[in-house]
Amino acid sequence: MREALELTGPLDAELWGSSMLGLFWSARGKLPLEEVGSDPAVTFGGPLIDAMGRIGGPQARLALAVIETVDDGELGLRAGEIRTAIPRKPGEVLPAWVAELGESVVTAAAVMSEDVFDDACTVFLEARHPNGETHALGVLIDNNLGGMAKDILLADSIDLVSEVVREHPQPDGVMKLERIEPGAAAGRIHAAVELTDMTWDPPVSEDYADLRACRNGRSPRPARQSRSGTRRWCATARTRRRSVRRSSSWPQPRQPGSISPTRTR
Repeated sequence: MREALELTGPLDAELWGSSMLGLFWSARGKLPLEEVGSDPAVTFGGPLIDAMGRIGGPQARLALAVIETVDDGELGLRAGEIRTAIPRKPGEVLPAWVAELGESVVTAAAVMSEDVFDDACTVFLEARHPNGETHALGVLIDNNLGGMAKDILLADSIDLVSEVVREHPQPDGVMKLERIEPGAAAGRIHAAVELTDMTWDPPVSEDYADLRACRNGRSPRPARQSRSGTRRWCATARTRRRSVRRSSSWPQPRQPGSISPTRTR
């Protein structure tokens, strides 16, 4: 919990919270037979947030606020209830950015694929936080596995992804990046992640669990239309953030767990 006080802003906090949820998701195979099908976040995270409530203090209130933001199920609701029940001591103040948790605005979306091969595609959602920080989240959807989500990556923006694709084209296929409506992108990501959730021991990348909570968006809309519905759509592990940078090697990897945007084997 002490680590929560070291968080630097809303994105950093949501990233930290998602890595925690990723641990619970990864452990779902350890559930007792009678609990298979239950929410692993509640099974494994419930005792943790209860302990936070008993310990109290600003670090507990901050950690619970983050969990409340990144989990859109029962664990998030319980975390919020426990947080509000913790008494505040005189002079105890949380960082001002806590009010910005979950308030990112989805501003753009795109899908990246190849003209020659249609093995997979990467669907991107880009968001802006109240402090001006932006990022784009990409979910690799494997068509050979029926549309399952296999990998997740984080970039500074869709424009940067487009620049990388332009500067480093793949020799065996024509890469294209097309803008789409954010609502359509969110729907594709949600369906792909649900399919992965229903699969026993899915062949996902090393970072997938850490980043999985990013799909918790609720039908995002462009910023000019509405800020509602954009809550909780992105989080990941802050210590394992995967950024798309200008690198000639970026478009080439094909193996699971890479950040290759399209073909998989």
